Amino acid sequence: MSKSRKSEQYQAFWTAFAVEAEELHYLAFNGHFQFVYKRVKQLEGKHQTLFCTEITSKGQDLVLIFTPECNLKVAAEIDSFLTFAPVLQGWQLYGHRLPKPSEDAFAIVEQVYAVDARDARFIIDYNSDWYDVIMLTVAADKLADEDRAGFVRFSLSHLIGEDLTMKRVKNVELEMPRLGSTTQSPDELIKSIH
Repeated sequence: MSKSRKSEQYQAFWTAFAVEAEELHYLAFNGHFQFVYKRVKQLEGKHQTLFCTEITSKGQDLVLIFTPECNLKVAAEIDSFLTFAPVLQGWQLYGHRLPKPSEDAFAIVEQVYAVDARDARFIIDYNSDWYDVIMLTVAADKLADEDRAGFVRFSLSHLIGEDLTMKRVKNVELEMPRLGSTTQSPDELIKSIH
């Protein structure tokens, strides 16, 4: 698809979204969050701007996140998409997941993966420009091998933020807890990776 065609689609989405933004804000804060999410996805589909989307709230604002799912190529496309976004009162727009307190992050992880990883500890290895992270949790036994790396990256994207996860974390592993390892708590991890 040509760059100008993409730009037209991005502009069309934001024009349509701006028309509905105030009403969607009202509906979300009056118990219709699911409807608002579905409507945003309908607008994305209509204008062929489908990204993984999350909506939450912060105070009186709705927070609309277009997440690249830790994919740098998709992140660049979302950044381009967001340059067309107008300033919308009552809305905060982001192109990546934001860091959260560990309890909130693990509640989201549990909701998505149906496993409790609140016991998680981390081994962090710093290699000049990036970090390698091993996540240790009893939840490791409950996940298929092909889901393990995604689980760790998803967890990190909520703990330290997706932008930092994409740019600074290279290798990830998920293992069962082991004795004798020097580990960090989730809160220590949040302070360590920058």
